[in-house]
Amino acid sequence: MSTEAGPRTPGVHRAAAGEAFFRIEAIPTVPAGPTYSPGIARCVEGECSMVALVRIPGGTRAMPHSHPNEQWTLILEGRGFHNCYGETVATAPFGLVYDAPGAIHHGWSEDPGQDVVFFTAKDTSHGLHGIRDPDAGAGAAAQAAAARAAGCNLPATVAGARRVQPGEHFFALPGLEAAPLGPPGSEVRGRLMEGERTTLALADLPAGARCPAHAHAEEEWIYILAGSGSVSVGEDRREASPGLLVRIAPGTVHDIAADAAMRFVSVKDKRNI
Repeated sequence: MSTEAGPRTPGVHRAAAGEAFFRIEAIPTVPAGPTYSPGIARCVEGECSMVALVRIPGGTRAMPHSHPNEQWTLILEGRGFHNCYGETVATAPFGLVYDAPGAIHHGWSEDPGQDVVFFTAKDTSHGLHGIRDPDAGAGAAAQAAAARAAGCNLPATVAGARRVQPGEHFFALPGLEAAPLGPPGSEVRGRLMEGERTTLALADLPAGARCPAHAHAEEEWIYILAGSGSVSVGEDRREASPGLLVRIAPGTVHDIAADAAMRFVSVKDKRNI
């Protein structure tokens, strides 16, 4: 499938075939959820998944809503709260929220003087925007009961991953044990989470270390949070610094080298596993 088609969400940037590097601050903003959220998003769509950087103004909240697609939300700045399945949890930097397809959820900022900024990833079975739920209370309660009844026995299908179980929706990533990530010879370590359709990892690469050239069948996004170095996709090598977003098309050879200790987010689809 080509990425030449138009975006699924009006105003969102759809990656063209061969387009791999983006500066997130240069991506035009769109409403994060016009009918339910005060936030703005800088979003790029790929073939199998999409990612966005979202800013929620301090002291505001989203209304209950759901998405037909799966959603990860990694908090980068600010503190607030997230409610899913009728359960509320406090959120802080490097807390990860998982919203299963159709799960009713909403979030809000704790401090009127500080915005909440998060990185979000979704599969492309639907666009960026969700569906506001006018009867969220009853729906969330029913979803919670169904999730509890489903039990917690889903095995991981991705090596080294922590599989999200039915009803789970919040994880403090720094509290999880880091594990080796990447191909043989990779010096990357991180926390890898597996959902129903996608995976998300918070990864670290020490100064002077590399993730060697490799390719895989999954589409991948890399978003640089800290550090410096370089990333190559095919024959194109670029300097890496915070705010660089990289799309790696299925089957494309790529590598990462860190000059200063690098932290990044990696998102992959599971369609071709």
